[in-house]
Amino acid sequence: MKHIAILSTIKNLVAIFIITLVSVQCNFNKQNPEISQAAVYDHTYSTLDSTVQNTKRQLINYLQHTQSNAGEVVQDDLVKSFFKTQKAFEAIKDKSKLPKSTLAKKEKLELAFRRHYINKYQRFYDILMVDTSGNIFYTIKKEADYHQNIFTPEFRHTPLSRKLKSDIKKSLVDFRFYEISGEPSAFFIEPFYENGKFLGWIVMQFSVSKINHIFSLNKHLGQSGEVILVNKAHYMLTDSRFKPQSTILQKKLASNNIESKFALGKGHKQVTDYMGFDVISAFEVFSFMNNEWLIIAKINEAEVRSNFYLKNPDSLKVMLLKYIEQQKHHYLKYRPVREAINVNIDEFKRGKSGEVLYTHGISTCSGLIISLKQDFAYMAHISPYDKIYGETRTDMLSQLLNRINYLEITRAQKKLLRFKLITPNKHTAVNVVNTLLKKGIMIDQIQIVMNPDASKAAISHFVERDSTVIHWQHPNSSKKVNEYVNPNATLANMAEL
Repeated sequence: MKHIAILSTIKNLVAIFIITLVSVQCNFNKQNPEISQAAVYDHTYSTLDSTVQNTKRQLINYLQHTQSNAGEVVQDDLVKSFFKTQKAFEAIKDKSKLPKSTLAKKEKLELAFRRHYINKYQRFYDILMVDTSGNIFYTIKKEADYHQNIFTPEFRHTPLSRKLKSDIKKSLVDFRFYEISGEPSAFFIEPFYENGKFLGWIVMQFSVSKINHIFSLNKHLGQSGEVILVNKAHYMLTDSRFKPQSTILQKKLASNNIESKFALGKGHKQVTDYMGFDVISAFEVFSFMNNEWLIIAKINEAEVRSNFYLKNPDSLKVMLLKYIEQQKHHYLKYRPVREAINVNIDEFKRGKSGEVLYTHGISTCSGLIISLKQDFAYMAHISPYDKIYGETRTDMLSQLLNRINYLEITRAQKKLLRFKLITPNKHTAVNVVNTLLKKGIMIDQIQIVMNPDASKAAISHFVERDSTVIHWQHPNSSKKVNEYVNPNATLANMAEL
């Protein structure tokens, strides 16, 4: 009976353990659900849509406040008084005959007007006062347009001149490069009347830099995402997140891309962007004072797919194994370069443009190349005692990345790096790719090369061309064959393998 009781107790404990284990597993699955690639894309599009709407809301709010501020000038008593006084003053040919008291009052009024500008209208780069004949009789900045005629051949090609010549009504001249100020500007035009008589215009010059801040780095768009503003002429009206020089009215986007977006008005598109990357985008066209602009929020498709694989390690492993199995090796005749920088086991070395990096004896080890085309490359020869093999003696990948991030590149250049891993070990490949994804590297930056028919390999990397040749040696044979690594065969381009 005691044996039966013990057996019964054991069975109960086993049952409780199994129920507990199943319960824990179910709870774990609920906390860590498998996320489909479609769900990741849907979430990304939702984020892009939200970004477009938020940016549009901020931009329109700012433009409306600016428009309202511009409209206040023709109702502003101090501005009106100064407009009439300055216009009359400029009409006097011989100002030397004016009484000193009159000149003093005029100086005092101008000083008051300039202070008033700083207090109330400083969001505008400049204020131009123009009479009906086109004479610019006053500006705050007193640049090259001061005392010029906007309708003369020197200025009549400008959008501002064309607008004033064709229409005296309240309007907005879209952002264009204004040679006088040497920067992109828009103009709010306010017609000035006195007792129903048209006397000219007050033109409020508005710098595009004022709205550039609204389109600055968005924390919800990852490493490769950005929001841009585009005009009907297909030029960017905002600075690129990824270029040090200004792109405002300097970078013209592909016509087929922008024209279709203006035609559709709103939606999603997968295109190749101005940086040459495949992106997914959300966009919307909006009008303001008879000017049409396009807001685009976009992110590299490779980053979206990388995020999917980060959330789904099992899918990452399946993809990598498929990638490796589908590799095709194309061999060529090649004579190794004698003058090369030799990289020994457990070390890495840097090469610059014009140099060649070389290592041999890749069998149980792995070779890793991290490069920025036409600039630099690092080659590492990693032994099986490294962290990428699950060991702890060395951690060359982290050491290399820390060095490159600190010494070699800007944050914007990070997505231009290229990673080539030559390894005989599938598990190592999975470890390296997973580590890179966690460190913000995308799948379109990574290549893996494995040749199951070879016993060992030597690697030559030409820094200037960012090209790599692998010298394979087959087992039981002294014969060596060479293979040029296809630069397009990244994890993001499995269809090309």
